[in-house]
Amino acid sequence: MTGSALASYRLHVIAPTVADAVQHAGGWLFDHVMAGWKVTVALADPVGAEALQILGAAVAALDSGVLEEIPRALAVSAELYTGDPRVRRLVRDAADHPDVEVLLWEAFAAAAEYGVVRYRLGAAARAFKTEALVAAGGGGTSVPLAETFRTVAAQRVAPYAGLATADALSQG
Repeated sequence: MTGSALASYRLHVIAPTVADAVQHAGGWLFDHVMAGWKVTVALADPVGAEALQILGAAVAALDSGVLEEIPRALAVSAELYTGDPRVRRLVRDAADHPDVEVLLWEAFAAAAEYGVVRYRLGAAARAFKTEALVAAGGGGTSVPLAETFRTVAAQRVAPYAGLATADALSQG
């Protein structure tokens, strides 16, 4: 993976299942799609991929080559980060690029090198995430007002306490 592989306005979400991707990053990825980004969700288990289509995301298998491209933004399940050396390599390579936002979700180490980013969901993101959760088999789950991630580089966390919104997507 080289700097020439850095893909502008591409977001990759790496997750074990559709339900995991929707639950932890569905609103964030939806807002990126609405801002014109190309969003791809790479899955270990692609069963129920229709839920991601509700959010506007393309779906790929982990072994499809998507792990060879460094996107502008990357969100990864901590489970896959710790369990798959290919995912770990992508995260480390992406973190070497100062223009790449690298986020992790789930119970991940709260060490000092990991900052917290809370992404506030707008009404549309919450509505589409709700529909995607139902399609993924998670019906009845209430959608929180924000999605919480850990950032790989604490110095990249915005000085406004790591709160991002959909408005910021159109500016970056």
